[in-house]
Amino acid sequence: MNKKLIGLPLAFIILSAQAEVIEGVVESIDPVTNVAKIRSANQDFMVNVYQTLPAVQTTLQSPEARTRIQSFDVPTEAIAQRTPAPVRNDCSELPVSANDLEALAGRSSNMVEFLKNIPQGSLQGFTLVRNSLSLQRGEADANGEGKVSDNWPRALRSSMDGKLTISFVCDPKNPTYGKVEIIHFDDATKEFKTMEIDFGHPSQPPVAPANRVHHNPESCVSCHSGSEINGKVSLKPNWPEYFFWSDCQDNRGIQFYGSADDNMGYGYRDRLSISSASANTGCSSEQDQAMIDREKAAFQNFRTTQANNECFNTLPWDQAANVREDSRAFYPYSNNAQDIGADGFQDYALRTNARFTDTYSHLMAERNAGLLKQGKDYDKIKYFIALEESGCWDSSDEAKLKTLMPNLTIDRTVNNPAPRGQDFSIEATAPVLNSYAKSIGINGKDWTMEFMEQSNPNYNAVMFYGSGQGDAKIFDVTAGNVMRDIASTDPTVAPVVNQNISRGITEVFGPRFSCIDDLGGAVAPSLQGNQELCTALRDANDRNIASFTEIPRDSTTACEDCETAATPSVPQDLASLAAQMVATYTADQIERGKALVQEGGKGACVTCHGPEADQLPTQFQFISSETDPNREESLAVLRSKPPEFIEKLNKRLLERKNMPPPPMGADMTDADREAVRAYMMSLVPVQ
Repeated sequence: MNKKLIGLPLAFIILSAQAEVIEGVVESIDPVTNVAKIRSANQDFMVNVYQTLPAVQTTLQSPEARTRIQSFDVPTEAIAQRTPAPVRNDCSELPVSANDLEALAGRSSNMVEFLKNIPQGSLQGFTLVRNSLSLQRGEADANGEGKVSDNWPRALRSSMDGKLTISFVCDPKNPTYGKVEIIHFDDATKEFKTMEIDFGHPSQPPVAPANRVHHNPESCVSCHSGSEINGKVSLKPNWPEYFFWSDCQDNRGIQFYGSADDNMGYGYRDRLSISSASANTGCSSEQDQAMIDREKAAFQNFRTTQANNECFNTLPWDQAANVREDSRAFYPYSNNAQDIGADGFQDYALRTNARFTDTYSHLMAERNAGLLKQGKDYDKIKYFIALEESGCWDSSDEAKLKTLMPNLTIDRTVNNPAPRGQDFSIEATAPVLNSYAKSIGINGKDWTMEFMEQSNPNYNAVMFYGSGQGDAKIFDVTAGNVMRDIASTDPTVAPVVNQNISRGITEVFGPRFSCIDDLGGAVAPSLQGNQELCTALRDANDRNIASFTEIPRDSTTACEDCETAATPSVPQDLASLAAQMVATYTADQIERGKALVQEGGKGACVTCHGPEADQLPTQFQFISSETDPNREESLAVLRSKPPEFIEKLNKRLLERKNMPPPPMGADMTDADREAVRAYMMSLVPVQ
């Protein structure tokens, strides 16, 4: 972006008596031509930045212009091109945030006015719930009215990337009418948050603007809670897995319109052919088909009888004009959502319920990756998770992980994973990820969004690997997001990692929906075991291990502590410093330190630094047990150290507390560590 635009002399700015206010966001600015592409609700503009006022230039180039709707006062001559009525039911929709909606709530007098005032061109995805288990399901009165039903469905309206969803009912007899529920994803903290906007029911006094908004209300937390991590409940969406969005028994479970794999009566994909814990019991193919026929008729009746309902009409139905003619009557669903269009792709705008499942699953993976990072051992385990996800795992990785994290037990009791892209479990396919996740409090409920099966982690997430490669699971993309995190901080592996993370949504649905791929990907089946990727990750992991253990990878690797013990003589300055320190210690401290460093002691230093252990190169074998026949050799190694050794010992033992390496020294107190130093310093002077 050409920052020299700001402050251009007015002589170079061509102004016009006529100007146009464009409400939209900046998609890009060409650095050569200085032409900005601006998206508004119903037009695309190409604007010559040179021909706008300096203040407008500043706004055009601001980061906020890319992420929030702005007003641009543009001279008519500056508009080089405009394209009317572009499709907005894709990633080109305009952004709106939870904060924007909260502000809008204060400026609206009631729920319908609020819905009407949502910025045009934003929140372009929606679906309708015919039978709900949420708090908005309502209660049937004596006439059977007031509850979510075929003709009074609950509306879910969402951004196309799933990061912001609002829900509401339009039936004034429903006791929750007047309340808008919101769930949104916080990119900064990688967590879901909820909000309720209560305008008040028509039968009650209106709610004052100052009392309308409630953040993370208990009513939302109770239904949307995942596991408790570090004392905080982690929220998540409730959403049926692909593609169990209906039931042959009309009033059992959650039911959505477009439930037949997003199709409305075109045919039916037999749910019973898919192995899933969520397959509805007591349903046959014939019963399912009969249910779909009823659903199709109910939807047509709903559209007819509610044609003039101002609440339902706030939904972006006008996007139907952009879809195939045979599906317009069923928008946002389709006669056949899997059809390939003229552009060579399926239209994800017409696979409504699948897209909701996909985007929420992606965000669950982002959430879970964020939870993993909160674990104290994340930086130790992250490369191991990446190796497992990439199909690179071998016995050497198992041994390295056991050495680095001896207290982590990998559960491999389930050892028959199905091929990637088919139904399989986290326990079988990602035992390292699963075991570490459990160790920090992430449990089965955090790998699923099924409301009725919270403990079952086997969730069909419909996150496309790409054509013919099946779907990734939530845990796959979680591991993929760990890999993206590695790539963002480790330039040695970034290129090979990034090129092996799948972008299957773009492959199947085209660039219109590439923003969903931006939420994360995984290593596709065709890329499993990629030699270049495996080598890069394993080398990076070895470097990472060395940074924690401060142990060279082999005896020839240079390191700061690799001085050799050529003679048992002690450098005068080391001996002098040690003697000064020993004079300040008591005999009890030295004896206590001696017990701590022995095998079975809290520090157990001899288990790694003793010559009998033979785990480290000779340069590090400077502590031994009292009965070790090689004790004199280890003392010689210790006494050959330069005086800087004391400073290093202080940093690692007392300041950083990474010696002994966690978790071995986790229960050592500061007094314990002082005692260990006292004992080691007592060994330096020649007896």
